[in-house]
This record gives sequence, C-alpha cells and structure tokens, in this order.
Amino acid sequence: MERVLIKLIDTMVPDYREVFGITEDEIINAFNEFIRFMPAPVPKLFPLLLKFFNIYPLFFRFRRLEDLSRQERQRILEKWAYSKLYVKRAIFSTLKTFFLLVFYSNENVEKKLGFERKCLLS
Repeated sequence: MERVLIKLIDTMVPDYREVFGITEDEIINAFNEFIRFMPAPVPKLFPLLLKFFNIYPLFFRFRRLEDLSRQERQRILEKWAYSKLYVKRAIFSTLKTFFLLVFYSNENVEKKLGFERKCLLS
C-alpha cells in the first residue's frame, strides 16, 4: 500500500521531496494518522482503493501502477479525471482531495508555503 501511495503523491505533486523537504515516511505516517480518525468504513476501504488503482493498469498496459513511469501514471490519472463515467471522476476527485488535504497539512509543507498557524479567535 505504501508504494502505491508514494507513487500517487509523486504523480500529483512532482518533486515534493526537493521542494518541500518531506520524506516518504512522513507522508505515510500522515496518511495513517489521518485515516485513523476517519469514520468506520474509510480505514478499511482506503487500502482497497489503493490496491484497485495499483492493478487497474494491468488491464491495459500489463504493468501495475507502481511500475509505470510518472508520465504514464499522469496519463492514467488524467483519463480518470476527465472520464465520461461519473463514478471514475468521483473516485478520482475523492482520492485527489484526500491526498492533497493530507499532503498540504504537513508542517514542513506549510512552512515552505509561508503559512503560519495562528489562532484567529484570540
């Protein structure tokens, strides 16, 4: 599951290591922490969704998603994003929102972007 997760993040946010100084372990830990607090079906369904995304290219390219180049992964995700099938677009949108929400909530990423957490209520 971790390899697929890292490959998908690498596809959506290329060069995240160099730009934001974030490691793969930090990403995996952030996802695990985030999933832990989600409602009951999500912690069980998310790994299944990642497994599905990993084996989906086997039907067309005879390789798993984690074995494809970044450009090939980007093409697959673009096809999902602009698919005529609503279900594909909805799954892609959910996955993308979830990934980017967790990624951009990382402290290192927030600091690099110049975002400082301040309490606006005081």
